[in-house]
Amino acid sequence: MGMMEMDTTPAMSMDSYTSLVSLEGCMVFSPIYNVVFRATPGGDDIGRVKYGTVKESMARTPNWFMVENDGVYGWISALGHSRGQLRLIFR
Repeated sequence: MGMMEMDTTPAMSMDSYTSLVSLEGCMVFSPIYNVVFRATPGGDDIGRVKYGTVKESMARTPNWFMVENDGVYGWISALGHSRGQLRLIFR
């Protein structure tokens, strides 16, 4: 990972889909770091969500937010939020 990238959750922090909660009006963004974008919670790295990009989160688990990035649905770590590296906006 480069200096401006964030992945705060090791792959072992996979959440169960039974803990999935639908969200409405929740936007997430990272003001500083590119965020690792994963296929499933704690799963394969499939890209990056560029810092400063606001994404709507459709659902979350205790440790992950589901977002759409360039036409692909995937997951970003929610742990960055507790460390001040990820911001939430509610409409």
